[in-house]
Amino acid sequence: MKKLIIVSQLILFLLASGCKPKKQDVSSFSFELEDSDETYIMDNWSEEKKQLYYYKVKELILDEFSKNKYIPNVNSLFAIKTLNNLGIDISHDLSYKHIPYHIFELDSSNGYKPKILVLDYGKLLSFQSELPLLDSLSVKRYKTSDYVKLTKESPNIILNKLIFSTDDELLDEIENSESIDEIMSFLIFNFHFKKHKILFRKIITKVINETNKYKPYELMQLLTYRKQYSLDEIFVKEVFKIDTAKVLYPHFINAIDLYKSKLGEGKTEELKAKVKDIYYNSKSIYSLKEIIKGSSNMNYYVFDFNEDNFSDLCFVDSKNNILIYKGVSINNISLSYINKSALTISNLTCPNPAFSRLIGKDKYFTIEKNNCSNNKFYYEYITFKYIDDQILLHKYGIEYTDRRDPDKMIPTKIWTTDDFGEIKFEDVTEELLTKVIQSNPK
Repeated sequence: MKKLIIVSQLILFLLASGCKPKKQDVSSFSFELEDSDETYIMDNWSEEKKQLYYYKVKELILDEFSKNKYIPNVNSLFAIKTLNNLGIDISHDLSYKHIPYHIFELDSSNGYKPKILVLDYGKLLSFQSELPLLDSLSVKRYKTSDYVKLTKESPNIILNKLIFSTDDELLDEIENSESIDEIMSFLIFNFHFKKHKILFRKIITKVINETNKYKPYELMQLLTYRKQYSLDEIFVKEVFKIDTAKVLYPHFINAIDLYKSKLGEGKTEELKAKVKDIYYNSKSIYSLKEIIKGSSNMNYYVFDFNEDNFSDLCFVDSKNNILIYKGVSINNISLSYINKSALTISNLTCPNPAFSRLIGKDKYFTIEKNNCSNNKFYYEYITFKYIDDQILLHKYGIEYTDRRDPDKMIPTKIWTTDDFGEIKFEDVTEELLTKVIQSNPK
């Protein structure tokens, strides 16, 4: 059977029925006759031809899934959740997009850098490395084991549910799946995927207990961002919360040293120092009074969000980082959540600083922020709520002022969890909020 070889070991299909390729002369593209050596070599294909091929494949796979009673839940939350959970920004104007994942995958035993393939706008995901020819006879006969895996029991469906389902939905549907550990590990190592606390703890505990089975490049994947040689401090702190015995620490340091030639001496020492600081920081307990000393009351909010009778603190520091401290005793607090991106602004013509003030009530707190576009000034309200040991985005609102006509009345726009779903405090960025606006026009 002929098949298409994609230069990828793991392929992610993000599909939807709403997007269509640009109009083109379909008859000018043949997906059958030119394939004399039983593979497609796509290097010389035009963008239009690739778009048409992927569009046809999308329709074929959607049809196969519908036969197996798996219907993708395509909705406006898709782009937001993909960005939030995987760090993948889905562009509305692309029919397909290749995305290299973790930078340290270059050192895989296969010797190549796998990629994710994003198709259209929706969600279907697959671990397959081949796709069928598109002529009708080939499609009907295409029943290889790889293609059969695109059906009900495939890793494709499990991967979808890991990324897009809530904890309750996930446990009800796939907790007994044999593939779930493998797929969850893939997401954790490559995308620092932190959803589903029980599964996250299970995989990290496995790494702790079987550290010698993991290669140095895999440990570097846990430490660094997907596209750069910089430490993902927030994620490593989540790992440390499980690795309290510091089992992984010497292995992390050894892995960093092994990559000294690639990182350079300066970056090597920087990474080691930051990992050591996370694992051996003796200043993890702070005095609430010392933190807020000398600060404006617009920069902090003291509350008891988990109702344990110890004061908790939300604080915006001089670098516009939003810090959440949990109370551990009377007047003593421990840093629990950090957001370094919600108060950034990419438009340099906007008012600076972006942060305006912080207000709170009960289990809610709101960050007020200045922003702008070419024609309007924005005043943004980003509201969070403490629920079930998490800080989640609760509401996002924008008041507009026309730069050319300040007295013009422009309705305030508000987005809620009905629009953007569950988004953790530490994952909120300017980019993500922009995606909320784009995906849910008001």
